[in-house]
Amino acid sequence: DTSHRREQPQGMLLLAIAVLPALPTPPPPTCVMVSRGQGGCGGYPYMVDGLTGTADDAISYCLANPACIKVQWDSTGNIYPSDSDSSVQDREPNGHNGWSCRFKECSPPSASPLFQQTGGYTGPLAAVPDFNLGADDFVIEMDVTPQTPGMNQHGGTIIGRHQSGVALGWALILTNSLHVVLTLYGATGYDMRAPPWKPACVQDDVTFLGWWGGELMSARALTVGQKQRVVFSRRGQDLSLYVDGSESCKASLDSYTDPSGFVPVSIGAHYIGDQLTKAPFFGKIENTVVKRGSLAPPPAL
Repeated sequence: DTSHRREQPQGMLLLAIAVLPALPTPPPPTCVMVSRGQGGCGGYPYMVDGLTGTADDAISYCLANPACIKVQWDSTGNIYPSDSDSSVQDREPNGHNGWSCRFKECSPPSASPLFQQTGGYTGPLAAVPDFNLGADDFVIEMDVTPQTPGMNQHGGTIIGRHQSGVALGWALILTNSLHVVLTLYGATGYDMRAPPWKPACVQDDVTFLGWWGGELMSARALTVGQKQRVVFSRRGQDLSLYVDGSESCKASLDSYTDPSGFVPVSIGAHYIGDQLTKAPFFGKIENTVVKRGSLAPPPAL
């Protein structure tokens, strides 16, 4: 008697589902706000009317809104953000006194990182895998939270390819006074000098403790205990440094190529011999991303 036999339903297949490992999340595009001279920019219709605040408020608003491509403000604190639907003046910036403007520039969202830091910061580390920037355009960004340096010590190495005593490579260094400075060995057309020389970008007091100043150096010191987003980029012969989305300094060079067959890129210190112990960073360096390519105006939405 087969009346109670259970039949396999027709047309149904039993599938074995394979669970694939999660792919790393690609980093979001890096966006910064850039000055291109004196005066205002953009025109009606603005993204929103009635905004007021400081220059930092204007910059923060545009960075936080993907549709914003530029923002202007006047000397009384009125803020006018523009998107792709806003009108464009014949000349931007227009050169008018009492007005300021910043243009948004972003790295391509599809750019695959050469290096992406994962996990928390527990001390100096070598980049794995190592990478070489050659003479290409690049964008390097990281969250930097400095602490007060030890007595008679520098703030430490942020990132670079450098070995103490060898005039090769490059490094972003934090001085004792917490200014970010680019040390660049073997470049032509890039100015580095011994103290008391102070680069033109710098607007406050610097304590070098013997470290040389470089033409690319932050306008002001970073703040102790505060996380700040630092971006260092190259586009052709132009170098730029940004802090929290705002351009802090720009410089230029004639030529430079990242050396190969040398020590790896490192974060939080640079090499002395084969030990990653020179100029340790006082604080934390997190969310470091290195991408090939340059910052450019965002595409129209």
